[in-house]
Amino acid sequence: MRPTIVLLSNPVMRKEIEARLRGSGTYEEREVFDRLEVGNCWFGIDLSGDVMHDYDEGEQADLVERLGQIEPILVEYSSIACVRPLLQAVLDGLHGLLDTNFGELLEYEEVLANSLANRTGTGVRRVGGPGRCNDRRHPGDRFRRPGLSDRLPKNSAPTTSPAR
Repeated sequence: MRPTIVLLSNPVMRKEIEARLRGSGTYEEREVFDRLEVGNCWFGIDLSGDVMHDYDEGEQADLVERLGQIEPILVEYSSIACVRPLLQAVLDGLHGLLDTNFGELLEYEEVLANSLANRTGTGVRRVGGPGRCNDRRHPGDRFRRPGLSDRLPKNSAPTTSPAR
């Protein structure tokens, strides 16, 4: 299983994120998880919103207080080297929270600032709020933004493909 993150935002921001994801590379809609290929990296994208069931009532209330109505996108990725440029391209200028799936909930702006400042680290740090350590794993969507594949690492293709 590959690591996952959850992009949490209001409906307007979520629509923009989805459009950016779809424009970032080759996007293929699938029954369970859509698949996004950008250069040698591929991502699993779940646009269903079902991941909200993984948040307890208190966490959901905290998220609604911070963001209003929430529409999540679950993203499966193979490495930080692959997900960092995707997040830079997709989240730039938008507002929302990123759930690292390791108990951290981060503002998009901080993810981008840390990612640009620390190319060798995770590019994320805790900003407070609800977060969990659930083990949600899933596969992916299609997207293309000009120049994104140039920023992705070479030879980062997964060694195995998810079973369909």
